[in-house]
Amino acid sequence: MLTSLFAWSDVSSGGRLEDIQSNPAAIAKRDRDEYRGLFLSFDYSDVYSEPIFSNLSKYSYVQSPSSVFSIGFVGGNISFSADLGFFLNNKTYDSAGYTYFDFNNTTRFNLSTAWEYKRFAIGASVTGGNLSQNLNRKIENGFDIIGNAFFGNYEVRSDKADLQAGIGGLFSDGPYNIGINFEKILYVQKNEFTVNSDIILQNLTMGASVSFSKFNKNGDLRFLKPRFFFEIAKFTSSATENSIGINTVFQLLPKKEINATFVFVALSDGFYNFLKSYDQYFLVELSYRTGRMLYGVKLANKNRNANVSLFLRYIR
Repeated sequence: MLTSLFAWSDVSSGGRLEDIQSNPAAIAKRDRDEYRGLFLSFDYSDVYSEPIFSNLSKYSYVQSPSSVFSIGFVGGNISFSADLGFFLNNKTYDSAGYTYFDFNNTTRFNLSTAWEYKRFAIGASVTGGNLSQNLNRKIENGFDIIGNAFFGNYEVRSDKADLQAGIGGLFSDGPYNIGINFEKILYVQKNEFTVNSDIILQNLTMGASVSFSKFNKNGDLRFLKPRFFFEIAKFTSSATENSIGINTVFQLLPKKEINATFVFVALSDGFYNFLKSYDQYFLVELSYRTGRMLYGVKLANKNRNANVSLFLRYIR
């Protein structure tokens, strides 16, 4: 699942901190020695639908930018994070060549917990947040982008505030892993409480993977650690994501690694039509972890546009 925080993660993965964003049950399966305590993360991305050096605007290199700051902690069987996000959209131009953007500010939180019994883990999560907007702002220089993003006159969209609860499960037996996550089993928006089987199935994700442990049978560090996975997200929606990919870890030292991921995603109208996809895209991700820091870049060609994302994370 391609998310705004950390790196690529899928529902059947459970060893890393970033896996919690795809399945709350991953809290119980994470490496507790490496992933505990306070964490900070930052993600910046943009979607390029026109040439970067277009003549339409001197700000053509800024098209649909977004950034997310996150702070949280993970310990025991609990994880909590709070996010502050900014994204710009609805880019327009006037006859004089000036650029206009809608500025959007999001604040979100996530509280997750999980329990493990032998090979099984089950988790639950509560997520909520709201949206504020500062619309149709004129950009004359780079400082206008910063000023409007951080100090603009935002209007809170009360109709966009939401609260949702979900549950997930994870089964691991040696190199084999199976995961399932119901992202929305309860949903509150506009002060209306919703429990709907259609929404539950539309936000259902299932996946399986085969992976290798960090150390071999002799206790030696594996230099090459591949992982193969398959996932179906948004199970019955009109934009079901059928993903297949490989993640390869080059383990340089116990706490130094290079991570390479390639994912192919086919979009279909429901999981039962996965052989009749109406669109496809791929994602490539490279990251480097050293000690407590993670640096990475993601590249994708989703919706015939170039998606570029840079991210970093620190955990105490």
